[in-house]
Amino acid sequence: WEKEKFPIGRKSSSRWLAYFMGMRSAVIDNWVSEKLSENPESVVLHIGCGLDSRIERVKAPFEKWFDVDFPEVIGIRKEYFSETEKYKMLGASASETEWIKSLPDSENAVVVLEGISMYLSEEIIKNLFAALSGKFPKAEIIMDVYTEKAVKASKIKNPIQDVGAL
Repeated sequence: WEKEKFPIGRKSSSRWLAYFMGMRSAVIDNWVSEKLSENPESVVLHIGCGLDSRIERVKAPFEKWFDVDFPEVIGIRKEYFSETEKYKMLGASASETEWIKSLPDSENAVVVLEGISMYLSEEIIKNLFAALSGKFPKAEIIMDVYTEKAVKASKIKNPIQDVGAL
C-alpha cells in the first residue's frame, strides 16, 4: 500500500475481514464462471469493481466484460489493468443508469454488485434493476446485502471503517 501510495487508514486488527473478503470473492468468481459457461455470449457487468482483479481470475470465456466504477476509480484502475476488444472499463455511477443504454445488446447479462449494495438506497437499487431489465431480457445478478441488524451492528464495530474505506 505504501509503495503505491494508496491513502489507507489504520490497518484492521481483524484478520477475519481478509478471510471473509477472499471467501466472498471466490464464491462470486465461481458463480460468474458457471454463468459464463452456460451463456458465454452474456455481457458481464462488474458494478463497483474498485481495483478488484476478477477479470483476471475468472477463466471462463466471455464476449464482453465491463468493469464499472466512479470515473476517478476507473482512472486509477487503468494504471493497473488494460482494456482489450472484449474487456472495457466504464467510469459511471450505479445511481445514474443512463450509461446502461450504451452497452451492447445481449440476451443475457451477468451482473456483479459486490461490496456496493450497502451504500445504495432502496430507490437507487430499484432504478438500477429496472434499467438492467430494460436493457437485457435476462439479467442474473449476484450481490451481497446487509440485514438491518447487521447495519446497526456495523456502527459499533466495523472492520471496513478500520481501514479507512468509509
